[in-house]
Amino acid sequence: MGVGIIWVAGLVGCSSDSGDACGGQESWVRIVSPVEGQQLSASDDTMPGGVIDFDVVVEHCGLAPEQQVAIFLLAPVESAYGFRMAEEDRLVYSVPFIPGEQSMRAEVTDTAIRSDIRTFSVTP
Repeated sequence: MGVGIIWVAGLVGCSSDSGDACGGQESWVRIVSPVEGQQLSASDDTMPGGVIDFDVVVEHCGLAPEQQVAIFLLAPVESAYGFRMAEEDRLVYSVPFIPGEQSMRAEVTDTAIRSDIRTFSVTP
């Protein structure tokens, strides 16, 4: 009787819609919610009472589970808003926003991998 070895290889952190292993790129990160130009209001608030809270959703592909993905508010003030390990394909960050125009970016903390800047607005 012989011993057989079965090798199973998988992609780390790739969304099901990413096509062939990250869509031709080595790896990427992108904000999928809120969408570009979206206007958030009290009806979008995930924790009513006070500021508008919204779940920012980030997808990534080609990252190892131990890599960290951060989201940064770039305007109206610059601030780090959350850090998550890339253990799942979709990362959710509960973020409190003040009213006004907003811009954000997601970044992999130990690389130069960044998302496009996402702009949207928040009204009370």
